Amino acid sequence: MAAIVDCHYCEWNDFAPLKRLTQTMLGRLRSLDPNAMPAEKELVIRSRILLGLYLTDLEAPDFQDNLREVLDILPCCTSESEQLAAGTIALHCLNWCDAAGARNLIVALSHLIDSDAIAPAHKVSWARAALYRHQLDGDRDAAERMVERMRGLASEDGVQHLRFHVQFRIGVQQLARRDLAAARATLDQVRTLMNPQRKLEVAYQKLLEAVYLLQGGDHGKARKTAEEAHAAGDMLPAMRYQLKLLVAFCAAHMADWEAASRWAADAVSHAYGRDKDIANDACLMLSAYRHASHGEAMQASACLQALLASQRQKGLSLDLYIASFPGISGPLLSLAMRERIESDFARRLILLHRLPPTDRSNAQWPWPVTVRALGRLELTVQGEQKNPAGKAQQRPMALLKALLAAGPEGAAQTLLARRLWPEAADAKPALHVTVHRLRKLLGHESAVLVRRGIVMLGEDCVWTDVDALAAVCERIERASPAAETSVLRQYSHELLDLYRGAFCDGDEESWMMPLRDGMRTRFLGAVGQLGLRLEKLGEWILAQQLYGRALKAEPLGEAIYRGLMRCACAQNDPAGAHSIYRQCRQTLSIVLGRTPSVETERLFIDLGLGTRG
Repeated sequence: MAAIVDCHYCEWNDFAPLKRLTQTMLGRLRSLDPNAMPAEKELVIRSRILLGLYLTDLEAPDFQDNLREVLDILPCCTSESEQLAAGTIALHCLNWCDAAGARNLIVALSHLIDSDAIAPAHKVSWARAALYRHQLDGDRDAAERMVERMRGLASEDGVQHLRFHVQFRIGVQQLARRDLAAARATLDQVRTLMNPQRKLEVAYQKLLEAVYLLQGGDHGKARKTAEEAHAAGDMLPAMRYQLKLLVAFCAAHMADWEAASRWAADAVSHAYGRDKDIANDACLMLSAYRHASHGEAMQASACLQALLASQRQKGLSLDLYIASFPGISGPLLSLAMRERIESDFARRLILLHRLPPTDRSNAQWPWPVTVRALGRLELTVQGEQKNPAGKAQQRPMALLKALLAAGPEGAAQTLLARRLWPEAADAKPALHVTVHRLRKLLGHESAVLVRRGIVMLGEDCVWTDVDALAAVCERIERASPAAETSVLRQYSHELLDLYRGAFCDGDEESWMMPLRDGMRTRFLGAVGQLGLRLEKLGEWILAQQLYGRALKAEPLGEAIYRGLMRCACAQNDPAGAHSIYRQCRQTLSIVLGRTPSVETERLFIDLGLGTRG
């Protein structure tokens, strides 16, 4: 009977007869004297009963009892081959219900994979289950080591029937690190190895293809493929909820929120044990993403707070979802960093999964390099502030300033060469050397990129306040008329945190002046637009704070004085408004040698502050 269970497991097709067979084995076992059975024989019988229950009835009352019995008998078995075979079954079950127990079992039995007494097929099955645990835990290094081990084992005789599953797990790992080229090649091998008569192999192949399509941006085809995976694999209880969640995540990428919610709720109802907690957290992840997509910052933050706290406190594992669906996890973790929601834990997840940044304006993201150039230039590499001084650093720093001015699109090598070496006949060799020196200064090869004659700062590696200011100003310009006060408040904080003064304040090179004026104009325009929005909402104190801090950064911004005058009068402080007007007249007179504009003078009179002067 145990051999029949093994055949069903290898065939991965129809498990309906297996449920009856498992119950028959349980009845026979109860009639036997356990003390009369050798440990090896009892381990074979109990582990196959456990496998039958895992494949057909996870909520059976005998499941946990048999799992405990198998774990108790394992150390008493003298056959290394049967120890690893039964241990593999136990590991599949522990991966489902007891993560800590699974990790302990891997530590206890992993030495057996080096034994010459064990058939390669048993080793491959163990490695596949261990790799899945490492993937669930987000342990990239351990997963990569196990992938390499599986590659070697898969080439040996006697494992032909497992090569599909080896390639499937390798494909999952490649998609977790978002290596689409490698995943494409693996997916081709999976298709070749797949037996279309085995429904679960079809389901696994479709699952892999759906994630590949999703990461490649073909959301519609990904969703269709995910639904095909669900139709093929719905028979296996341990897999059913995962396939439903896959469809839900595909629907969320397409902003089909009703379908995403329906599939996610269905996933929760079909999850058991620890998987139910994971499914609930996946639902929180999707809810947070829906709220964030609708600009509902407070609701998104609440869902995100609950999600990250649950993941950190319970040790649950959404790592595969975080790694495989960066289009959802990236924006959510960016929001967590911005709002300082479980920020240490969020930072660990970002670095663990090497997620690319999704928001150029988010200074809280763990950027390898940050550069502030609005005001005095400040450079930070891996959290350590740098102070590049001396003649040797003059050229690299000049190149950095030129690239900051160029923005995300970069600048042509010819333009940079003329700007930095105006007297040289051929400055390209010098530029090449300076690019290398700047990369060394920034500590990352990808910090400075050269593509088709264009030099640029690496957008996934370097954060700059110049790019961030442009992104925040654009968001303010596109803000919905119905935007919540909390969103406008966030924009205010971001705007004022970014603009601390003129671009590269203190440098007086002529090429900087147009850029400096342009940034000042855009900043003042964003402050004016945001301030007026706050005034219309009656948020006078917040608007006053915005204008007041903006004035410290740009004391010549006449529109800021007008905003402060309106805020003071709205709060029944005409003396304060009059004082602001006098400060405006005095500053403009001393610095620019002129009087306030007609618009400012008209406002002074309209507010009832008196006649001019």
